[in-house]
Amino acid sequence: MPDLIVPPLTAPRPVSLGDVLIYLCDPWGYRLAQVVDFESVTIGDALNSVGNFEIVLPYTFDLSLVREGGVVEVWIAPDAGLAPLLECVGFIMRQPVTYTRGGAKFVKIGGPDLDAMLGWRIHTSLTAQSGRADNLIKWYADQNLGAVAGASRSLYNAYGFTVEPDRSYAASVDQESQTRPILDYMSDLTNKAAQTSTGAVKLFWQVVPTQLNPLRVQLRVKRDLWGVDRSLATGSNPVVLYPGRGLSDVVVQADAEGEQTAVYYVYDGGTVGGPVTSNRVNIWPGSRREGVFTYNATAVANTAADAARIELNARKRVYRVQGEVQQVPGRLYGLDYRLGDWMTLAADSDGVTASTVRVDGRTITVQGRAKSVKIKTEYLT
Repeated sequence: MPDLIVPPLTAPRPVSLGDVLIYLCDPWGYRLAQVVDFESVTIGDALNSVGNFEIVLPYTFDLSLVREGGVVEVWIAPDAGLAPLLECVGFIMRQPVTYTRGGAKFVKIGGPDLDAMLGWRIHTSLTAQSGRADNLIKWYADQNLGAVAGASRSLYNAYGFTVEPDRSYAASVDQESQTRPILDYMSDLTNKAAQTSTGAVKLFWQVVPTQLNPLRVQLRVKRDLWGVDRSLATGSNPVVLYPGRGLSDVVVQADAEGEQTAVYYVYDGGTVGGPVTSNRVNIWPGSRREGVFTYNATAVANTAADAARIELNARKRVYRVQGEVQQVPGRLYGLDYRLGDWMTLAADSDGVTASTVRVDGRTITVQGRAKSVKIKTEYLT
């Protein structure tokens, strides 16, 4: 959860094992108690999706503090002795489950993070909408969860649900309205913003807490970069992982197996055009590998062709540095990089052979004093 550590969200020093703070709150976010004894806690999240948490508690835990819809705050320090950072705010939706392991009894609770709110409401109007894709994402959320949604549907009074002001980052698109969850519209509009032939951008969205105790939230949308550019190529404070420094089992690979060099495009409800081709289309007899791209957002051939060229670039040969991301001093998740950041994976310390990646997801597990972090990355170059 990048860029959320502001004065209203600061935490006291941790007192529980593993430099972890867990607060159990009522359904409005008022803190009821701090969990000082737990078996384990796991946080999972990815960009543009609903995250989740799971907490395993002693069997003797006071379950009167565990309420359906109760808000949970999880703060985790990047390393021992460092101040904890807010890693998850979520809702208890999985009620206490008792289980036995190794002869001992435990209680398990869990649920989704704040992005789950976007799946709680259905948009029922069938009126089509037009506008900048990022602005429409906010519009659908505001209409169904914000102050204008109506008393029975609005989350404004309960959680202060708002959307940030329109930024008009993305191109204008047309969006058909159907009876679907708001999350479906988020996905549609994110895809359209990335596939438009003019001004294609990658959109990232998240419901973030603006206040705790009680909980207040806002939907935010960013373009191209959710976090911070920490890549070697363009970042001002680069994080480079290489063998022995945050990266193990390194493999350098140029992979043309999934490459497509000639892409036909289908537009206007079934018209076929193209193909558009790359400069590798005729370098050897098997280098012409054809694909198809459907782009029914236009009836104009040139516009569809421009969109197909963007897609052709996404299907090009990949040249990647791959490896297992490790947590080492100077390369710590939470301290040196976070979800949504760009960073660099390098084949060696000189960084000549390198790939820029985006931190698309992470899973953090703390059990006792041991912490493990698994990172999911998406290649940008």
